[in-house]
This record gives sequence, C-alpha cells and structure tokens, in this order.
Amino acid sequence: MAMATTLDEVWALFRETDRKFQDTDRKLQESRAETDREINELAREAKEASRRVDLQIEKLGQKVDQVSDNLDKLGGKWGHFVENRMEIDVLVVNAGHVVAVEVKSSLSVADVKEFMVNLA
Repeated sequence: MAMATTLDEVWALFRETDRKFQDTDRKLQESRAETDREINELAREAKEASRRVDLQIEKLGQKVDQVSDNLDKLGGKWGHFVENRMEIDVLVVNAGHVVAVEVKSSLSVADVKEFMVNLA
C-alpha cells in the first residue's frame, strides 16, 4: 500500500532542501574567500620575487659596468688581445680577477700565459 505524503511533510522537505542549498552556498562562499586569499598571497609572493630579480639584474648591470670600466683601463693591451686573438664569449669576474674565454675556439695554457705576460 502506498503511503500518502502530507502537506506538512512536503513543507518539511522544502525547508530541508532550502537549508541544504544555503549550506552549500555558504561553503562555496568560504571556498571562494579562501581561494581569493591564496591568490592574493601568490600575487604578493610573485611581486616580491620579481622585485628580487630586478634587484639582482640591477646589481649584475653594475658589475658589468665595473668590468667594462676595468677593461677600458687596460688600454691597448686588451684591445690587441681581443682584436688579434678572440671574440669574448664568457667573461668571468671574481674578487678582482677577470677571465675572458672564447667558447668557439681552443684556448691553450700557452695562450693564457701569453695574455698574462702581455698584460704585465
């Protein structure tokens, strides 16, 4: 035998459904707020990382300028070496020392020694 559903039971089902919709809406809003907080935090971290990278690039630019100034001070000896021997592909600066390397060619110990003698 089929059970008859009363009007009060139907209204109770509507109220329960409405409560579940409200609960789902609240959870979605909380989730959205948490997602927004996470996105804002990631954006802040990205901005800070970008600032640090920009600072490192600026410092590198200053180092390049210093190396360029030091190379200018070497005068004709450096120009002679570059014009007659190699194109510089790698220039390494550390603690006041400069190492220039042409990657496309063979650089022997004798070449480096000759260069050091020419600088003296």
